[in-house]
Amino acid sequence: MGASVAGEMPHGRTSAQRGTGRGTPAMRPNFRHALAAEQPLILFGAYDALSARLIARAGCPACFISGFSVVGSRFGVPEVGLRAFGDISGAVRDILQAVDLPVLVDADDGYGDVKNVRPPIPEGP
Repeated sequence: MGASVAGEMPHGRTSAQRGTGRGTPAMRPNFRHALAAEQPLILFGAYDALSARLIARAGCPACFISGFSVVGSRFGVPEVGLRAFGDISGAVRDILQAVDLPVLVDADDGYGDVKNVRPPIPEGP
């Protein structure tokens, strides 16, 4: 890793400028860059927009969202299929709008077969 100014992130913005949520998916830093800059890349889990902003403010280059953290924090239930895809996708949308970090989303329930893969992926601008 190259040297950087204190508080400056690998993509040139300071940690104070991170987490504004103003970035579109096309402007969002990607995992390739985060992986190249951080060895190993440690991801913290976001379960809502506020936790995602705190992760970004701490200077983390990326974060992840798990189904359990979302349904547990929003609804107080375990991740055993008690909540629908729309409940989780709403949380993902909120988090993506809150920060401009690359976000790894755990969508392991599958929500069906191959025709259901496209809807969980947010559309560009």
